Amino acid sequence: MFDDIKFDDGEKSLEILERLYDLSEKEDYVAITEQIKKDSHFDWGKGLNALIISDRCPGRANGLTDYLFEKTDLSNIMLLRTFVDAQEYINGVIPDILIFVGYQEDKQNYRVQDIVLKQNPNAFIMMYAFLDNHIKTHCAENGILYAFSSTKPVADCVSCIKELYTAHTEQLNHRPENKKGEKSRVISIFSKMKNRQED
Repeated sequence: MFDDIKFDDGEKSLEILERLYDLSEKEDYVAITEQIKKDSHFDWGKGLNALIISDRCPGRANGLTDYLFEKTDLSNIMLLRTFVDAQEYINGVIPDILIFVGYQEDKQNYRVQDIVLKQNPNAFIMMYAFLDNHIKTHCAENGILYAFSSTKPVADCVSCIKELYTAHTEQLNHRPENKKGEKSRVISIFSKMKNRQED
């Protein structure tokens, strides 16, 4: 009797959910594109490099990347999906700002921050996502101290990054355990990067 019955409603439900998710991401991208058209430019970010990691939120990830490119003075903005790609990229460009867009399906992606912090101990790391308990858990498990809701205007996110990045780096630079040699080493890295970009 059961041989003639297809028990595949669960698969159909998953297909519907995937289509809804894709539609939502497209709507998010369109919404951010509209914000790019009307928002003012931020005179901030010159000499800083931003790396964005996302393996499952194309609308928000591409939208945020486009927004930062159009509305800030960040020197380098790169969006990547995998740990391997990020590892290769960091060999040539050292990020000052690392943003995870949404939780990462491939948990290995979170290891990008270890490589970034090894190259730049003052790097600022944050999560840009729908903020719920699921995201809170991902941030806690992976030591991500800052998060911003992707449901809010992107201009507010940039203002937040600007303010928190400044406070974050100042706090790190004034910690007693930070030696002068460590500070100058980071500054020299920034100087080399800037010189490469000007050549």
